[in-house]
Amino acid sequence: MHFVVSRGPTFDNTRVPNIVGNTVNDVLQQMQRTKIIFDFTQHRASSDEAPGTVVRTQQLTSEFVPNFTRVSAEFAMPQGLHNGSLYGIFEYNLPEYPFAVPVTLTANTEDGDSYTLVNFMHPGGRITIPYAVPRGTDLVLSVNGRDHHKISVR
Repeated sequence: MHFVVSRGPTFDNTRVPNIVGNTVNDVLQQMQRTKIIFDFTQHRASSDEAPGTVVRTQQLTSEFVPNFTRVSAEFAMPQGLHNGSLYGIFEYNLPEYPFAVPVTLTANTEDGDSYTLVNFMHPGGRITIPYAVPRGTDLVLSVNGRDHHKISVR
């Protein structure tokens, strides 16, 4: 005899972090620690905005939301090279998964260096990840340890 136990109508919840003012690196760290899915957009930073920072996020009515809730956030990105890096948002559409899967974005530089920008859990669908990397870097998105998509930052 096998029993299947349902958790019922309740869901695991997570606190929505305040990322306004955070840099790309700060946001990548937050993505690894939270079970919120951020939908990032960007615009060119104006003179009164700090380049490479989040300037606004979606206002939610609750401090806690179900895990993997999507929250929109907007970056003010610099144009061209800024502090030796090109800034942008990696975008891709993944298949929808029945549960969250491990996702990794790796940077491979022209110099042969390879490092992980971020790894986190994602349920699939549209994925957006901010980056600040040297010109000529290849960004590789892996899902469950398998390469899924690659772009070159020029």
